[in-house]
Amino acid sequence: MARKSNIQNMIGSLLSQISGEIARGVTQGIERSGLLGTLKKAASVSGKTKTGGKKRGAKKKKPTNCSVKGCNLPARTKGLCTKHYQQKRYAELKKKGTDKTPVKRPARKPAKKTATKTKSIKKKAADKKVKADRGNCKMAGCTNPVHARELCGRHFMEWVRSRKS
Repeated sequence: MARKSNIQNMIGSLLSQISGEIARGVTQGIERSGLLGTLKKAASVSGKTKTGGKKRGAKKKKPTNCSVKGCNLPARTKGLCTKHYQQKRYAELKKKGTDKTPVKRPARKPAKKTATKTKSIKKKAADKKVKADRGNCKMAGCTNPVHARELCGRHFMEWVRSRKS
């Protein structure tokens, strides 16, 4: 292993001195500002003991099984597993007359495909007729239908781009 040069030793000692000075400056700044007491109070309030460990809460109970005979599933609510709790809940709702079970609705009949096709074909034909009524593009040699400002879509966009620059 190569030996450290004198420069490397000097740099290492300077860095350790600088880090020590920074640490001292930070602690002095905290003490002067009064934050040290606040930080200690916050640490004690946040649930930590004097030794730094967390306080222990109540011990967890062992999971119990469902109270229904023959059911070995873990109890969740009111001593029942989720399955038996929901059964009991819906039974009570039915007794009250506020059954919240989904209502089955009759299935809708599928729409006739031919009717929609004819409507769309008629609509497209009407659109073409309206465009034809507008006339053709005013640019020389262009026979495309008018889109805006008496220009077809291509020439209109060229006009828009020329105005931006």
